[in-house]
Amino acid sequence: MKGLRRLLLFFLVVSPFFFTSAQALAEESVEFTLHKIVFPANQMPEETQNTGEERLQQYQGLNNVTFEVYDVTADFYQALDVAGSAISIEEVQKRLIGMDVSGRTRSSQATTATIDGEEGIARFALPAKSQNRDAVYLFRETAAPADIKSMTNDLIVVLPLVNDSGVPINQPIHLYPKNERNQPPFEKEIVNESDSYQLGDRITYQLTTTLPSGLNAYSKFILSDQADSALLLDASSIKVEVNKKVFSSYHSTAGAHHFQLNFNLIDLIPLSGQELKVTYTMTLQSEEKVDQALINTAQLETDFDRIIRKRQIKTGGKRFVKVDMNDSERKLSGAAFLVKNNQGQYLQKKEGAYQWVASNTEAQLVKLTSDGEGAFEIKGLRYGTYALEEITAPEGYLLSQLPIDFVVAENSHRMLDGTLQIVNRRSTTISRNRLPGTLGSLSTVEGGKDSVSSVRRLLPQTNEFFARSMSVVGLIIVAGIVLYKVVGISKRKGE
Repeated sequence: MKGLRRLLLFFLVVSPFFFTSAQALAEESVEFTLHKIVFPANQMPEETQNTGEERLQQYQGLNNVTFEVYDVTADFYQALDVAGSAISIEEVQKRLIGMDVSGRTRSSQATTATIDGEEGIARFALPAKSQNRDAVYLFRETAAPADIKSMTNDLIVVLPLVNDSGVPINQPIHLYPKNERNQPPFEKEIVNESDSYQLGDRITYQLTTTLPSGLNAYSKFILSDQADSALLLDASSIKVEVNKKVFSSYHSTAGAHHFQLNFNLIDLIPLSGQELKVTYTMTLQSEEKVDQALINTAQLETDFDRIIRKRQIKTGGKRFVKVDMNDSERKLSGAAFLVKNNQGQYLQKKEGAYQWVASNTEAQLVKLTSDGEGAFEIKGLRYGTYALEEITAPEGYLLSQLPIDFVVAENSHRMLDGTLQIVNRRSTTISRNRLPGTLGSLSTVEGGKDSVSSVRRLLPQTNEFFARSMSVVGLIIVAGIVLYKVVGISKRKGE
């Protein structure tokens, strides 16, 4: 019994020491829980004072952000002592933001991660005192994902923290540095882009974006494209790559002129920060929208962004009118032409697409024919220099023997004053009766021959006619001389 009393007395005497030591140990360090919060582009809230209490739990945390902590106790109290009562604690805190800490030893460092199911968490245990004064710490963000717009401002924490009622805040102390995420880059381009296209050309488009950090905060990530009705989508050409590797975890819907890709976020989240690329091909299936912008519109849609990118292509053409050479008001119908490029190849339309062939005897060549107003046109060509080859002349007119050059350029089909006049000369019809002084008769010359020159070849030559005339005159003179002599001789004999 006496031994038991000694043991109880020992605990009564010693226990206060143990309780005091435990309390002192607890007060030697302070625990901080840093919650890194990220906001979508242009949705950053106004800055508020960190109270150290837990809040903002409804916002998305951001992993892979590094913070360094520095002890700035001496700097804080020196500034406060110098200014005295003329400056507030809050003002001194603001002065320490962005201070030079090069050459100093950091007190701690941590990178935000997912802890207990919550993202963007970093934890610190720091001494409560520094040089026998309540410690003051600077928390500085030193690294963040590439799509973060800018680093957050320094946090200056002056211990001990109390609430508005002056009651010390329970540990851990919660800090909420915030970042704003940049709008994800999203670009659309035409692979090997040309200034113009012809009917049947296949055009390859490419969409690129960088997968944003914090994809686990997203409930949708959708890429889509809507094209002009003149552009036909080849749905089988759609290809998705992430970091140059084929990616197929998405749901696709497609029509003749559009598609939509709804990505599986579970498989996309681990790929944050990598490049996503979508390529696909469309065909120019109609030449009717000549000199018009044929637009297709791509869109990236997420919970936080809707980004639109447009690209356009054009196809060209040219208008013509067939007229009489001597009377441009007389419009000629029925003239037919083939189209040639600057390499001498002929335009062919096969399976709804233009192509160029070497011979004018090929089937399905494009033939342009002037209507009752003499008008005809070509549409769906690339910009460039071409020529018309006339294969049928209007009735009563000569066939053009030389190619007719023309240029297809931007708006060359739309401009009314750019209509190219093509002239024909009338055929000349000559009587079948013999012409005076000619050696034969002649009929109309068709098929491109010059009727006038053909007629002239059948007229007698001037020198030939003169020579014959002089021969006749000479004979008459000779005959006269002979007759004169004969008559003279006869008279002399009679005398």
